[in-house]
Amino acid sequence: MMKRRIFAFKGVCRAELSGAYPETLLNACAMNALEIWDMRCPDTYTLTFSFYERDKELLYALARKSMCEVTVETVSGGSRLADFVKRHGALFIGFAAVMLLLAFSTLFIWDMKVYGNKELTDGEILRVLADCGVDCGSFWPGVDKELLRSEVLLKLPELAWMTVNVNSSRASVVVSERIEKPEIYVESEGADLVAEKTGIIKNISALNGKVLVEEGDSVLEGEVLVSGLMDSITAQPRLVRAQGQVMAETWLEKHSVSPTEQNAKISSSGKRIRIALKFGKKRLNFYPGGRKTVDGCDKIIDNYIIGIDGIFALPVTVIVEKILPYEIQGRAVPNTDAMAKRLYDDIKRQVDGEILSHSAVSGSREGLDFVSLRAACLENIAGLYEYKTP
Repeated sequence: MMKRRIFAFKGVCRAELSGAYPETLLNACAMNALEIWDMRCPDTYTLTFSFYERDKELLYALARKSMCEVTVETVSGGSRLADFVKRHGALFIGFAAVMLLLAFSTLFIWDMKVYGNKELTDGEILRVLADCGVDCGSFWPGVDKELLRSEVLLKLPELAWMTVNVNSSRASVVVSERIEKPEIYVESEGADLVAEKTGIIKNISALNGKVLVEEGDSVLEGEVLVSGLMDSITAQPRLVRAQGQVMAETWLEKHSVSPTEQNAKISSSGKRIRIALKFGKKRLNFYPGGRKTVDGCDKIIDNYIIGIDGIFALPVTVIVEKILPYEIQGRAVPNTDAMAKRLYDDIKRQVDGEILSHSAVSGSREGLDFVSLRAACLENIAGLYEYKTP
């Protein structure tokens, strides 16, 4: 492979030698240190071989002295390569300019992604980084990572550690969120477990304290389930911190109301696509009218960053906007399924356990659509109530 690259720059010729004594020229080439290779003998008086283009004049002179005739059949690299470069000089200059611009653009951050966050959103972290001077278009060799880490941790106390790793022009923001310290309490001060909701006890798992209820009992909100006041046969009652879990069947009901839509949105023909380019923070639209909202149409926007994921990104983003026209016809059918789904998700987030069953009721009244969702849940209703010390 290396020899072929050298040939491409030096130039290689394939020649045919004919004469009564071809070996005379071979001896002359050896005496004058003229390098030839890949020799073949089609017949007694003919010889083919390869040599460097730079030795052409010397080979012709040695051939005349040796009473032989040399005919060059093919030429590769060398002068032909130089002629090609001269004829297409603008192409090579443009290619070199693009490579230089690409190398220069890698000194700036054009794409940022956040990893390791659970509680904080990507937007919150990226906004703080922008306030600290690290954003799309920032010159990353001038970023002091230690100083940046200190500034971000001061503005986001939820983080325990963070760093920014830049690969070409892609920045990976790696964070580690702070683990909340455990609650510190004094065991002798005492605390009860009380019911935070009304329900029917299904299971009791007490780790500390005196259990006051049994499975199958109905309890009201605020009723003591596990007491922190422990009886003693030989001494005075003592205070402990009640701990445990009390699972009970509870019932939750949520309602959702929305105005009744008198008209329905129906898709119509005439779909259009608008394309724009974004260079850094500058946008170039390839359509008239700018970014004005088109009445009677929905708009879907897709952004495509030019680059190779995980390797590099260019400061060029292709923006594709899909314009979807619609018509208003008739009366819209209330989307009660979606409303019930949102209510179910709200209850699921609120419950410290699981939903056993649920039922939904929907209807319309006085220009309003409503949905009521009732759910039977199995959840932990035990809440800690600490004794007040004087």
